[in-house]
Amino acid sequence: MELNEFLNKILEHEYHITVSGTVRMRSVVGILSEQGAFVLKKIEGYPSMNRITQLAEVLEKLQEKDVPVAPLLRTRKGKAFVRIGDLFWIVQPWIKGHHCDFSNKEERLASVRSIARMHQTPVALPAPSQNYLWTPPLDEKYGARLERCKRILHAERLPIKISSLWIKEAESAIVRLQGNDYKQALKKDRERGTVCHRDLAPHNLIYKDRTAYLIDFDIAGIDVRAHDLYQVINHALFLNGWCERTVADILRTYQKVAPLCEANHKLLRTLFTYPALLLREVYEYRKEKERDSDKWRTRLEWTLAIEEQRREWIHKGGF
Repeated sequence: MELNEFLNKILEHEYHITVSGTVRMRSVVGILSEQGAFVLKKIEGYPSMNRITQLAEVLEKLQEKDVPVAPLLRTRKGKAFVRIGDLFWIVQPWIKGHHCDFSNKEERLASVRSIARMHQTPVALPAPSQNYLWTPPLDEKYGARLERCKRILHAERLPIKISSLWIKEAESAIVRLQGNDYKQALKKDRERGTVCHRDLAPHNLIYKDRTAYLIDFDIAGIDVRAHDLYQVINHALFLNGWCERTVADILRTYQKVAPLCEANHKLLRTLFTYPALLLREVYEYRKEKERDSDKWRTRLEWTLAIEEQRREWIHKGGF
């Protein structure tokens, strides 16, 4: 993404930012200026206008409560974005740190504490506005992923056989995600005004001065807290391999700040029975098979071992 002269002038006019240079990054452009360093990001789609407005308010409320997030800069007219045609551009402060390393215990648990602080901070908006932050039900999200994987397993001859037991366990988890535990957890978190990130990969947390800053709230919304926690645990397990202590440390650290209600706790247990890591590798096979099948095979064997140990732990009582 190039910062062309036209966009440059808009940024200088709308944000009073005197651009002196740019840096291309993963999916954004870093802006160097006399006023400091910022990040410029493009968001497509007309409905984004309402979401951006509400997310800006949410991030400001979180920042006011000292939750480590990067707020959206306001334009001179007080807007949280600049619109050019059907494109929306947002600007945020550039947090000068590094992506959190989930294989490092200190950085991993710093991430968990920041997530718990975000969940513990109610940022409820008026009901009509909050609707823009509502999210699809988890059974739809994970059910769609499972159906994609089933189509791949039916159409492709994978170099490693995937037991049908994993598919049955995934189907069973999706049925339970439609049950009362999910409904109660979502009701409690919506009423409290709990905002969840919903994309908690390590690259969406910046580690600086022993603190993990949350960035990239593109798909954030009102969701169940257990889902964010499940994502963090999955990334930690994928990077480090199965370790009961890793799971226990994450849960203990989280609950010191934001104790889980009974419904969220039961929901997390249900999510643990859905083999997300394994199914992700099945989905990735179609992309990888033309490039590096040996790399894919190694990764699949790695995730299969993690899922088998996780299943055994859950069946023995888990958490």
